[in-house]
Amino acid sequence: MLDGKYWIVGRLGTGGMGTVYDGWNLAIGRRVAIKLLHPDQALTHDAIERFEQEAQAAARIGHPNVVDVLDMGRDRDGARYMVMERLEGECLFDRLVEAGPLPTADAVAIVVQVLSGLEAAHEVGIIHRDLKPENVFLATTARSRDVVKILDFGVAKFPAKRIDGRCPSDGEVVGTPVYMSPEQASGGPVDGRTDLYAAGVLLYELLSTRLPFEGDGPKLLTAIATRDPVPIDRVAPWLPPEIASVVARAMAPDPAARFQTAGEFIEALSPFLDQEASQERSVGLGAAPIGRRSTREVPTLVATTAILPAKGRRRRLAWVMATALALAAGTAALVGAQARTDPPAVAPAVPRVPIVAPSRPGASQSCVVPAKPGVAEAGGPR
Repeated sequence: MLDGKYWIVGRLGTGGMGTVYDGWNLAIGRRVAIKLLHPDQALTHDAIERFEQEAQAAARIGHPNVVDVLDMGRDRDGARYMVMERLEGECLFDRLVEAGPLPTADAVAIVVQVLSGLEAAHEVGIIHRDLKPENVFLATTARSRDVVKILDFGVAKFPAKRIDGRCPSDGEVVGTPVYMSPEQASGGPVDGRTDLYAAGVLLYELLSTRLPFEGDGPKLLTAIATRDPVPIDRVAPWLPPEIASVVARAMAPDPAARFQTAGEFIEALSPFLDQEASQERSVGLGAAPIGRRSTREVPTLVATTAILPAKGRRRRLAWVMATALALAAGTAALVGAQARTDPPAVAPAVPRVPIVAPSRPGASQSCVVPAKPGVAEAGGPR
């Protein structure tokens, strides 16, 4: 029993800053997810502030595409907790691992919902700063599936008064390196266009399973801050040039050349929402399979980690290898069958699927790298 109000049913996940539990609100009989801050983290002011900030951000935004935080408090033993809506479904990273590249219309539908939630956040002056597949949940409700919920505002930037011509957060490198914008990677001032850049990286990855930059640690940050991203039509040549152009604008190194608002980005994507992904089908991609449903709540945790190789990437590489082997076996069987029969008037085309080995070093953790020595914080995966 927690605080005399919540019954703990089971554990959903554990991270560096806390544990998320499956629970019930006894007063109203509602199933909820309860996040408890680890006792050692509760001893640090910064961890407590980040924990409370996550709840305050969700409450201030109040949007269907942002996870709803229902309550926050301390139990009799002093443990700090946060109560969130209980979600059914899977996180976007798991969908990518299982489905591979998504058809254009499916990827756009997801990103448009992400942008809708970001638009609401930006309207109240909140910048997420850590948008990535692990922080996007695809919820299944009684009425629909793949309802996007943005998670984890633990490193979000809130409106702040300027001191001596600068904001207190200026100079920090905060977020997950591979999804950072150039200004974010270099520790410069950030605004809503930083989140729009990350949404562009998200769309890039959904369409190609690749990322625009490779590397890890300081070298990755330097590359993002000083180089142009690899154009998506180079790693996914099957995509229509129109969608490649939208991705390129979203990820323009100069913030002034990007979409200036989430609404503007949504407008550019709207023509692709109802279009059939005919180009992908023509090269054998077809419709992406529906990912395995899971009743696991994705914990919106922040872990204290260094920049380490991402966990779970072996699964995606295994998917690529399995797909390649299956295609090779299918092609061999087809050739053998044709050799035993009279050749048809028109030889059937063998589906060709672009197979690319994903490379996402440093993509599953968040980091907070202070500009000045002596102060160090880190945040990480759920």
